[in-house]
This record gives sequence, C-alpha cells and structure tokens, in this order.
Amino acid sequence: MQGVKEEKVTVHAWFVDGEPVSVMEDAVLVAFKNTIHRDTTEKPANRQVIENVFAARLGKPYRLVTIMQRDWNEAAQKSAAKPGTEELRLEHEHEDAGAKTEPWIDEAIQLFGEDLVVIKE
Repeated sequence: MQGVKEEKVTVHAWFVDGEPVSVMEDAVLVAFKNTIHRDTTEKPANRQVIENVFAARLGKPYRLVTIMQRDWNEAAQKSAAKPGTEELRLEHEHEDAGAKTEPWIDEAIQLFGEDLVVIKE
C-alpha cells in the first residue's frame, strides 16, 4: 500500500479500501468493501500504477484481480462448511484442462463480465 501511495496518492486513496486475500503465481486477489473503490481501482491507468508497484516490490510482474469482500467471505464460509476441503486459492476460472487463455480474453471478461463475453473458436 505504501508503494502505491508513494507512486500516486489518488490511486492509494481508492486502493486502501482493498485487502489482499490471495496470491497465485502471477496474480494478487484483492477484496474490496466498496464497489466504487473497486471500480476506480480497476480503471486501466490506476491498475497499471498498482501492477507496477507489485512488480517493483515483489520482484516480478503480478496482475491485479479484484473481488467484493462479501463474495470472498461467502466463498470462504462455503469452503469452511465442507469438511476435508482445500483452502481457498485464486485460480484462473476460464481455463480448459491446462489450456491457457489469451490475456485479452481475460481482460474482456474482467471489463464486461463473464455473462457478456462469448468465446467463439
């Protein structure tokens, strides 16, 4: 958070509402309490500032992935209710058995939502 503040105070003001909840090989999942903070943080210019700070501080590039805190809590409760299940972790949701999706497809899904994006081959 401090690195984002040093880079751009206005982005920090929006990003401070988020809480990192999971990390995957190339992505950091941040849960937000407020929709406007999440939406503003996801704007391309703001996202770029945050991802640049991730890369500088963590030593390699990471993508910013966001979720609403209530959705994260709901998923965590469902996971805890099932005995013997694995802990929650961030996974690419649009991959077929090991096949990698194109970055622009993931970006379209993030921008427009899974319901509006149709992938045709």
